Amino acid sequence: MVLGICAPCSLQYFKFKGFIKGPALGSRAVPSIEAQITYLTNKPQLEVHVITLDQNLRQPQEINYRNVTFHLIPAPRRFKLSTLYYFVARNLADYLRKIKPEVIEAHWTYEYALGALMSGLPTVVRVHDWMDNEFKIVKRMGFLVKSLIQKYVLRQSKFVIGDTPYIASLARPYLKGNIYEVPNMVFPEFYQIGTQEIKSNILYLGGISQRKNILILLEAVGNLVRRKSNFQLIVAGPASSSSWSYRKRVVSLMRELEERGIAKNGGMLDYQRMFREMADCAFLVHPSREESFGMTVAEAQAAGRPVVAGRSGGAEYLIMDGETGFLVDPDDLEGFIGKMEFLLDNDEARRRMGQAARCRMQSLLDPDKIFAATAEIYRLAMEN
Repeated sequence: MVLGICAPCSLQYFKFKGFIKGPALGSRAVPSIEAQITYLTNKPQLEVHVITLDQNLRQPQEINYRNVTFHLIPAPRRFKLSTLYYFVARNLADYLRKIKPEVIEAHWTYEYALGALMSGLPTVVRVHDWMDNEFKIVKRMGFLVKSLIQKYVLRQSKFVIGDTPYIASLARPYLKGNIYEVPNMVFPEFYQIGTQEIKSNILYLGGISQRKNILILLEAVGNLVRRKSNFQLIVAGPASSSSWSYRKRVVSLMRELEERGIAKNGGMLDYQRMFREMADCAFLVHPSREESFGMTVAEAQAAGRPVVAGRSGGAEYLIMDGETGFLVDPDDLEGFIGKMEFLLDNDEARRRMGQAARCRMQSLLDPDKIFAATAEIYRLAMEN
């Protein structure tokens, strides 16, 4: 089978593993996509073409590894006008017609899904997020435009994958075709992380984001320190979609916590540091208001760490409340304080929940089962 994967892929993981070298490594990182491609490199019966946009290139570039060819396509640094999505998608469609894959899996970002459909080739669209919900949290016109494009793509798609029942339920009313529930893969290194936890380390991976709801976590930590002092919050990730006033409040509170020695800004983590921080932490807190899947939730549990998460679609799918972690209403400040305090105080319960979390992820996110389910959808798309 000749498979085209039309998706944002930074290739940083492949550089970390020493698989590829070179300065052009893609513009964006979507770990679930890179984990899927990593798995496919062990399927020699497949010829895989990964088509990804790179904002740092002026000419197309190809990088080969095993049975995978990465096609890095130049792209505008920023889509200032919504009409640019159309022109970028048209260029992607032309490129796909030259490769002529038997089937395309287009991961949901606007230009990739549009380009795959415009190519006229058999296409399976995988939906990762829901733009209406993004717009409700961050009132930006860009999200409204993307929501309209998302609904248009869904109406044009015959085969769609949703990574959780939650995202499938949101997409289903707009579909004329079929939607299948198939979860994401995580990197195998997470399952191999040992138990060398630093009991006092609490990890947050998500950066400054209104959707990720970091502000309530910082407020909870500020209150928790009045009861306990033997812990530290590690914050990592970029500044993403949030208002200037929200970022200002987060930066101010974070600086206050850092000065008191309660929190540490880890910044952007490469893969080596991310695996190390996951190995060191006692548990992860992910207070997101809206999450279609929640890769960091899945990764932490695969690493054997319980997670305290905001009650949202993806987290409710991944976490068994009270068994592999805790689900808390995103606005429940006392709820987050209480669950963090419980995990800090109860070593045995924390380790037991972490072990249960790893076992659940091994079963729920088994890569062979995910591949088999996805391959069946490819077959249906090619036949139709």
